[in-house]
Amino acid sequence: MKAIGPRSLAGFLKVLIYLAFGLGILYFLYQMWGFATIYRHADDLGKYMHMSSSIYQLTDQEPEHREYRSENGRVRFSLHGLYGELRYRNMTRRMLLVLGFGELVLFFCFFLAIIELANLFEDLSAGKVFEADSARRLRRIGLAVVGGTLFSPLWNVLWVWLFRGDVVVPGTRIPWILFVWTRVNLGLLLGGLLLLVVAEAFRIGYKLHEEQQLTV
Repeated sequence: MKAIGPRSLAGFLKVLIYLAFGLGILYFLYQMWGFATIYRHADDLGKYMHMSSSIYQLTDQEPEHREYRSENGRVRFSLHGLYGELRYRNMTRRMLLVLGFGELVLFFCFFLAIIELANLFEDLSAGKVFEADSARRLRRIGLAVVGGTLFSPLWNVLWVWLFRGDVVVPGTRIPWILFVWTRVNLGLLLGGLLLLVVAEAFRIGYKLHEEQQLTV
């Protein structure tokens, strides 16, 4: 029985990466379909509240009614399920466009990381390990992962700040820590940082290999 070599394993992993990329495309299209649906019905999200984002407000006292309005009166909320959880009954289309832009940035980071990862496995299957391109690809993957992981919570906070008048409800306060924490992925962040360390190791390995070649 023939053992599976490193090149065969790298080729198999490359197929898995492309499969993950295909699934990512499908998920992105699903997200865009959801945004398009909400955008069309932004004035009345009654039937689409399960698709609209929830906003968590910590109320100062027991709520007396189930419908609320934002400070500027343009956005309506309804009390949903848990104590203090308000959901949008309508949203402004400008809010949705900015939200969609953030999703596009995150998808670009994902797209860049997957493409570079597939190219990296292509190099490994060809027997190219400590190469300058490998180090650059790993660095780009690490930067894409770290950048996307940091961008997500920061963008969430920036979005709330930009549309504060449409988000803040009189008599409530915004739990900023919750807004950040729900979008933080420590596993991805540590993984991205680890990739940057490995990329540096690849760069040093390539440099030592070049020096050894020159010495011989």
